Amino acid sequence: MTTVSCQNKTSKVKFISEEIDEPTEINQPKKFILKEFTENADFKYSNLSNIDDNINGTRSNENLIPIFEHKNGKYNYYKFIATFKGYKYLAPGDEGENVGIFHDILIIKTNQSNNIEDAYLYTLEWAEVSLQYDLLKSTNKSQKLENGLEIEKLNFNRTVSDEKVKEKGTIYLMNN
Repeated sequence: MTTVSCQNKTSKVKFISEEIDEPTEINQPKKFILKEFTENADFKYSNLSNIDDNINGTRSNENLIPIFEHKNGKYNYYKFIATFKGYKYLAPGDEGENVGIFHDILIIKTNQSNNIEDAYLYTLEWAEVSLQYDLLKSTNKSQKLENGLEIEKLNFNRTVSDEKVKEKGTIYLMNN
């Protein structure tokens, strides 16, 4: 008799950075800076499949980030943040600055050869219903994760409609 164990190893954080990055200017390509690298991890797909039902509390970055955290698994998990300036919505009659600072979160899982298995992209400040509408999923499964990778090569589609969305930016595994 043979016993097979399907247990995943405990995830191990190998790198974490809480450094605050300078935002890129309006209409400039985003810089996706590595914030976390963890071995033996995987995505929490149940959280990603319905952001609206999995957010705890109000819509805030602090309450959205846990949706993109990892769980134990067999992959390498990378979390990147792009900080950028963009235009925010001002309702008719509202006053104030219409330029704000926004943050895109990009999570990528790779196999042991660092080939991308899956990736998701989301703007943390997305405020419209549904929150799920802004979640983008990569359709490119043959890309190797490397420093300087242009994210448009990941071929993102909306998870709710499969609509192709063009994103511009560069992945930095090392702070540049």
